[in-house]
Amino acid sequence: MFIIYQQGAFAENAGNRWKNSTTFTNKHCTLHRKVQSHQLLGNNIYFNQMKPIFVVLRIVGRFPYSFTKTGIAPFSFMSWAFLYSLAFNVAFCVMTTYSVRKIIRDKIYPSQSFDEIMFWCLPLLFGIQSFLGPITFWWDAPRTVKYFKKWKDFEDLWRCRKMYSVKRLRYTRIMSASIIPMTIIIFIYETSTIPKISLFIFLPYIPILVTDLLMLGHWWLTLHDLTLYAEHFLISIFKFASNAVTYLIVLVQMKAHPKALGLHPIQGSGSNKTM
Repeated sequence: MFIIYQQGAFAENAGNRWKNSTTFTNKHCTLHRKVQSHQLLGNNIYFNQMKPIFVVLRIVGRFPYSFTKTGIAPFSFMSWAFLYSLAFNVAFCVMTTYSVRKIIRDKIYPSQSFDEIMFWCLPLLFGIQSFLGPITFWWDAPRTVKYFKKWKDFEDLWRCRKMYSVKRLRYTRIMSASIIPMTIIIFIYETSTIPKISLFIFLPYIPILVTDLLMLGHWWLTLHDLTLYAEHFLISIFKFASNAVTYLIVLVQMKAHPKALGLHPIQGSGSNKTM
Protein backbone atom coordinates (compact mmCIF):
# COMPACT_ATOMS: atom_id res chain seq x y z
CA MET A 1 0.00 0.00 0.00
CA PHE A 2 2.86 2.36 0.80
CA ILE A 3 4.40 1.72 -2.63
CA ILE A 4 1.08 2.38 -4.35
CA TYR A 5 0.66 5.60 -2.35
CA GLN A 6 4.16 6.73 -3.33
CA GLN A 7 3.49 5.98 -6.99
CA GLY A 8 0.23 7.94 -6.86
CA ALA A 9 1.89 10.89 -5.16
CA PHE A 10 4.73 10.82 -7.69
CA ALA A 11 2.25 10.77 -10.58
CA GLU A 12 0.28 13.63 -9.05
CA ASN A 13 3.43 15.72 -8.55
CA ALA A 14 4.57 14.99 -12.08
CA GLY A 15 1.18 16.04 -13.42
CA ASN A 16 1.29 19.29 -11.44
CA ARG A 17 4.81 20.02 -12.66
CA TRP A 18 3.75 19.37 -16.26
CA LYS A 19 0.69 21.60 -15.81
CA ASN A 20 2.77 24.39 -14.28
CA SER A 21 5.39 24.14 -17.01
CA THR A 22 2.69 24.19 -19.68
CA THR A 23 1.07 27.25 -18.09
CA PHE A 24 4.44 28.99 -17.88
CA THR A 25 5.20 28.11 -21.50
CA ASN A 26 1.85 29.45 -22.69
CA LYS A 27 2.31 32.65 -20.71
CA HIS A 28 5.85 33.02 -22.04
CA CYS A 29 4.69 32.47 -25.62
CA THR A 30 1.87 34.98 -25.18
CA LEU A 31 4.27 37.52 -23.69
CA HIS A 32 6.77 36.86 -26.48
CA ARG A 33 4.09 37.41 -29.10
CA LYS A 34 3.09 40.66 -27.41
CA VAL A 35 6.70 41.84 -27.34
CA GLN A 36 7.17 40.96 -30.98
CA SER A 37 3.94 42.65 -32.01
CA HIS A 38 5.17 45.82 -30.32
CA GLN A 39 8.71 45.74 -31.56
CA LEU A 40 8.34 44.74 -35.20
CA LEU A 41 7.46 48.26 -36.31
CA GLY A 42 10.83 49.49 -37.51
CA ASN A 43 9.94 49.10 -41.19
CA ASN A 44 6.42 50.44 -40.80
CA ILE A 45 6.04 53.44 -43.09
CA TYR A 46 3.00 54.78 -41.27
CA PHE A 47 4.65 54.39 -37.85
CA ASN A 48 7.86 56.12 -38.96
CA GLN A 49 5.90 59.05 -40.34
CA MET A 50 3.71 59.39 -37.24
CA LYS A 51 6.49 58.77 -34.73
CA PRO A 52 7.39 62.49 -34.25
CA ILE A 53 3.79 63.20 -33.25
CA PHE A 54 3.79 60.46 -30.62
CA VAL A 55 7.20 61.56 -29.35
CA VAL A 56 5.68 64.96 -28.54
CA LEU A 57 2.62 63.23 -27.07
CA ARG A 58 4.99 61.35 -24.78
CA ILE A 59 6.62 64.65 -23.80
CA VAL A 60 3.25 66.03 -22.68
CA GLY A 61 2.48 62.80 -20.80
CA ARG A 62 -0.13 61.33 -23.11
CA PHE A 63 1.70 58.29 -24.53
CA PRO A 64 3.20 56.03 -21.80
CA TYR A 65 5.35 53.92 -24.12
CA SER A 66 9.07 53.92 -24.83
CA PHE A 67 10.47 53.88 -28.34
CA THR A 68 13.20 51.49 -29.45
CA LYS A 69 15.21 51.09 -32.63
CA THR A 70 12.76 48.47 -33.86
CA GLY A 71 9.52 50.11 -32.80
CA ILE A 72 7.75 50.43 -29.45
CA ALA A 73 8.81 48.71 -26.24
CA PRO A 74 6.23 46.64 -24.33
CA PHE A 75 4.18 48.49 -21.75
CA SER A 76 5.31 48.37 -18.15
CA PHE A 77 4.09 50.19 -15.06
CA MET A 78 7.71 50.50 -13.93
CA SER A 79 9.01 51.94 -17.19
CA TRP A 80 10.42 55.44 -17.27
CA ALA A 81 7.85 56.46 -19.87
CA PHE A 82 4.89 55.56 -17.66
CA LEU A 83 6.43 57.00 -14.48
CA TYR A 84 7.20 60.24 -16.30
CA SER A 85 3.70 60.36 -17.74
CA LEU A 86 2.18 59.75 -14.30
CA ALA A 87 4.29 62.41 -12.57
CA PHE A 88 3.71 64.91 -15.38
CA ASN A 89 -0.06 64.53 -15.31
CA VAL A 90 -0.29 64.60 -11.51
CA ALA A 91 1.70 67.85 -11.45
CA PHE A 92 -0.43 69.43 -14.15
CA CYS A 93 -3.66 68.28 -12.50
CA VAL A 94 -2.56 70.10 -9.34
CA MET A 95 -1.69 73.18 -11.39
CA THR A 96 -5.04 73.00 -13.19
CA THR A 97 -6.87 72.83 -9.86
CA TYR A 98 -5.03 75.91 -8.65
CA SER A 99 -5.71 77.71 -11.93
CA VAL A 100 -9.43 76.89 -11.81
CA ARG A 101 -9.72 78.13 -8.22
CA LYS A 102 -7.84 81.30 -9.14
CA ILE A 103 -10.12 82.00 -12.12
CA ILE A 104 -13.30 81.39 -10.11
CA ARG A 105 -12.15 83.51 -7.17
CA ASP A 106 -10.56 86.42 -9.03
CA LYS A 107 -12.43 86.56 -12.33
CA ILE A 108 -15.87 84.99 -12.14
CA TYR A 109 -17.14 85.96 -8.68
CA PRO A 110 -16.17 89.67 -8.79
CA SER A 111 -17.36 90.13 -12.38
CA GLN A 112 -20.60 91.94 -13.11
CA SER A 113 -20.59 91.25 -16.85
CA PHE A 114 -22.28 88.20 -18.30
CA ASP A 115 -19.93 88.18 -21.30
CA GLU A 116 -16.88 88.19 -19.05
CA ILE A 117 -18.27 85.36 -16.95
CA MET A 118 -18.91 83.27 -20.06
CA PHE A 119 -15.41 84.03 -21.31
CA TRP A 120 -13.83 82.73 -18.10
CA CYS A 121 -16.10 79.69 -18.02
CA LEU A 122 -14.53 78.47 -21.26
CA PRO A 123 -11.09 77.86 -19.67
CA LEU A 124 -12.83 75.96 -16.88
CA LEU A 125 -14.45 73.61 -19.37
CA PHE A 126 -11.22 73.40 -21.31
CA GLY A 127 -9.36 72.43 -18.15
CA ILE A 128 -11.43 69.26 -17.71
CA GLN A 129 -9.13 67.65 -20.25
CA SER A 130 -6.29 67.81 -17.72
CA PHE A 131 -8.12 65.20 -15.66
CA LEU A 132 -9.83 63.12 -18.36
CA GLY A 133 -7.26 63.41 -21.15
CA PRO A 134 -4.52 61.24 -19.59
CA ILE A 135 -7.03 58.53 -18.66
CA THR A 136 -8.45 58.28 -22.16
CA PHE A 137 -5.01 58.34 -23.77
CA TRP A 138 -3.66 55.67 -21.43
CA TRP A 139 -6.73 53.57 -22.10
CA ASP A 140 -6.30 53.84 -25.88
CA ALA A 141 -2.50 53.50 -25.92
CA PRO A 142 -2.49 49.66 -26.38
CA ARG A 143 -5.05 50.02 -29.15
CA THR A 144 -2.80 52.59 -30.81
CA VAL A 145 0.10 50.13 -30.78
CA LYS A 146 -2.12 47.43 -32.28
CA TYR A 147 -3.26 49.97 -34.85
CA PHE A 148 0.36 50.53 -35.89
CA LYS A 149 0.82 46.76 -36.13
CA LYS A 150 -2.22 46.46 -38.40
CA TRP A 151 -0.79 49.18 -40.63
CA LYS A 152 2.45 47.21 -40.88
CA ASP A 153 0.56 44.05 -41.84
CA PHE A 154 -1.37 46.06 -44.41
CA GLU A 155 1.83 47.49 -45.89
CA ASP A 156 3.50 44.08 -46.00
CA LEU A 157 0.45 42.52 -47.65
CA TRP A 158 0.09 45.14 -50.37
CA ARG A 159 3.80 45.96 -50.75
CA CYS A 160 3.51 49.65 -49.99
CA ARG A 161 7.24 50.36 -49.67
CA LYS A 162 7.11 52.72 -52.64
CA MET A 163 4.66 54.94 -50.77
CA TYR A 164 7.36 56.15 -48.38
CA SER A 165 7.75 59.92 -48.67
CA VAL A 166 10.62 61.92 -47.23
CA LYS A 167 8.61 65.12 -47.69
CA ARG A 168 5.75 63.87 -45.51
CA LEU A 169 8.20 62.75 -42.85
CA ARG A 170 9.93 66.14 -42.92
CA TYR A 171 6.57 67.90 -42.71
CA THR A 172 5.55 65.79 -39.72
CA ARG A 173 8.81 66.51 -37.93
CA ILE A 174 8.54 70.25 -38.54
CA MET A 175 4.94 70.32 -37.35
CA SER A 176 5.69 68.25 -34.24
CA ALA A 177 8.77 70.29 -33.33
CA SER A 178 7.04 73.64 -33.76
CA ILE A 179 3.77 72.84 -32.02
CA ILE A 180 5.00 73.41 -28.43
CA PRO A 181 6.81 76.73 -29.12
CA MET A 182 3.85 77.94 -31.16
CA THR A 183 1.45 77.10 -28.32
CA ILE A 184 3.63 78.91 -25.78
CA ILE A 185 3.74 81.99 -28.02
CA ILE A 186 -0.06 81.92 -28.32
CA PHE A 187 -0.52 81.83 -24.55
CA ILE A 188 2.08 84.56 -24.00
CA TYR A 189 0.22 86.77 -26.44
CA GLU A 190 -3.09 85.92 -24.79
CA THR A 191 -1.66 86.81 -21.39
CA SER A 192 -0.38 90.15 -22.66
CA THR A 193 -3.82 91.11 -23.96
CA ILE A 194 -5.70 90.25 -20.75
CA PRO A 195 -5.13 92.64 -17.84
CA LYS A 196 -4.20 91.39 -14.38
CA ILE A 197 -3.49 87.81 -15.37
CA SER A 198 -0.28 85.81 -15.14
CA LEU A 199 1.09 83.21 -17.49
CA PHE A 200 1.08 80.67 -14.66
CA ILE A 201 -2.74 80.61 -14.82
CA PHE A 202 -2.62 79.46 -18.44
CA LEU A 203 0.36 77.13 -18.02
CA PRO A 204 -1.74 73.97 -17.38
CA TYR A 205 -3.58 74.54 -20.66
CA ILE A 206 -0.45 74.29 -22.80
CA PRO A 207 -0.33 70.43 -22.83
CA ILE A 208 -4.07 70.35 -23.54
CA LEU A 209 -3.79 72.58 -26.60
CA VAL A 210 -0.66 70.75 -27.78
CA THR A 211 -2.48 67.42 -27.52
CA ASP A 212 -5.53 68.67 -29.41
CA LEU A 213 -3.44 70.14 -32.23
CA LEU A 214 -1.32 67.00 -32.51
CA MET A 215 -4.35 64.74 -32.71
CA LEU A 216 -5.86 66.93 -35.42
CA GLY A 217 -2.59 66.73 -37.35
CA HIS A 218 -2.41 62.98 -36.78
CA TRP A 219 -5.86 62.33 -38.17
CA TRP A 220 -5.31 64.69 -41.10
CA LEU A 221 -2.10 62.86 -42.02
CA THR A 222 -3.84 59.49 -41.61
CA LEU A 223 -6.62 60.50 -43.99
CA HIS A 224 -4.00 61.87 -46.39
CA ASP A 225 -2.13 58.54 -46.33
CA LEU A 226 -5.36 56.63 -46.88
CA THR A 227 -6.08 58.83 -49.90
CA LEU A 228 -2.63 58.15 -51.34
CA TYR A 229 -2.97 54.40 -50.76
CA ALA A 230 -6.41 54.39 -52.38
CA GLU A 231 -5.06 56.20 -55.45
CA HIS A 232 -2.11 53.81 -55.62
CA PHE A 233 -4.35 50.74 -55.43
CA LEU A 234 -6.78 52.17 -57.96
CA ILE A 235 -3.95 52.74 -60.44
CA SER A 236 -2.67 49.22 -59.79
CA ILE A 237 -6.13 47.75 -60.40
CA PHE A 238 -6.47 49.67 -63.67
CA LYS A 239 -3.04 48.50 -64.81
CA PHE A 240 -3.87 44.91 -63.94
CA ALA A 241 -7.22 45.13 -65.73
CA SER A 242 -5.68 46.69 -68.85
CA ASN A 243 -2.94 44.05 -68.97
CA ALA A 244 -5.51 41.29 -68.53
CA VAL A 245 -7.68 42.67 -71.35
CA THR A 246 -4.65 43.01 -73.63
CA TYR A 247 -3.63 39.43 -72.88
CA LEU A 248 -7.13 38.14 -73.64
CA ILE A 249 -7.28 40.06 -76.93
CA VAL A 250 -3.93 38.66 -78.04
CA LEU A 251 -4.98 35.17 -77.00
CA VAL A 252 -8.22 35.39 -79.00
CA GLN A 253 -6.37 36.70 -82.05
CA MET A 254 -3.83 33.90 -81.80
CA LYS A 255 -6.59 31.31 -81.85
CA ALA A 256 -8.68 33.00 -84.57
CA HIS A 257 -5.94 34.10 -86.99
CA PRO A 258 -2.70 32.27 -86.28
CA LYS A 259 -1.32 32.88 -89.81
CA ALA A 260 -1.96 36.61 -89.66
CA LEU A 261 0.23 36.79 -86.59
CA GLY A 262 2.97 34.77 -88.28
CA LEU A 263 2.25 31.64 -86.29
CA HIS A 264 2.42 28.29 -88.05
CA PRO A 265 1.49 24.95 -86.57
CA ILE A 266 4.39 22.68 -85.80
CA GLN A 267 4.36 19.65 -88.04
CA GLY A 268 4.78 16.34 -86.39
CA SER A 269 7.59 13.93 -87.14
CA GLY A 270 5.17 11.56 -88.86
CA SER A 271 4.45 14.03 -91.69
CA ASN A 272 8.06 13.90 -92.89
CA LYS A 273 8.01 10.17 -93.38
CA THR A 274 7.76 8.88 -96.94
CA MET A 275 5.08 6.43 -97.71
